[in-house]
Amino acid sequence: MRAIPLFADQSDELLGKIQRLARRKRFEKGEAVTWQGDPCRAAYFILEGKVEIFKIAPGGREQIISRLAAGEGFNIVPACLAEASNPANTRAIKDTELLVLGKEDFISLLKSDAAFSFRVLQYVSGRLQFMTEMVETLSLYSVRQRLAKFLVEQADTQTGLDVDTGGYRQAAGDRAGSGGEDAEGIREGGAGPHRKEPHQAH
Repeated sequence: MRAIPLFADQSDELLGKIQRLARRKRFEKGEAVTWQGDPCRAAYFILEGKVEIFKIAPGGREQIISRLAAGEGFNIVPACLAEASNPANTRAIKDTELLVLGKEDFISLLKSDAAFSFRVLQYVSGRLQFMTEMVETLSLYSVRQRLAKFLVEQADTQTGLDVDTGGYRQAAGDRAGSGGEDAEGIREGGAGPHRKEPHQAH
C-alpha cells in the first residue's frame, strides 16, 4: 500500500485500518468502474493496471479527461462529501486491480486522522491545479496549439511517448483535449460504450 503516494508516509496504524476497511477488486479491460451521475459510493486507488476517466457528450462523442496508472486514486473529492455523485465515467483500459474504500469509511478516516486529512488535501489541491490548467488550455488554445504545447511539454520533461504510432496519436489527442481527435485527424464518436453496471462498494 505504501506504493500509493497518498498512503506512503502514513502511520502503520492507519494503514492497518485501511487494510481492514478496504477491499481489492479486479476489473477486466473495458469494464466500467463508475458512471457519471451515479451516487458516489467509494474512493478508488489503483494497485495495478490503468484506467481512463471520460465524459460523453449528448451526441455520443467521448472526451478523455485523464488516464491514471498504478499508485494514483480517483473519485476522492466526491467521497469526501456527504452527498455527491460520480463526476465522470471511469473504465479499465487494461486488466486492473483497485483498492476500494467505501465512502463512509473514507470520511471516518479523514475525521479521525489529521495527518491523513492533510495529505488528502494536498492531493486534491494538486488535482485541482491540474484541472484548472487544463480548462485554461482548452479555453485559450486551438487543437493545433494544444498539440504543440503537449509536444513541447514532452520534450521539456523528456517523457517517452507511446512506442506505437497509433498510441502516440491517441495520447497526443487526449492531452490536446480534442475528444475523438488524434494527431492526424478526427474520428467520429459513436453512441458511446454499452453500459455495463459498475462495481458498487458495500
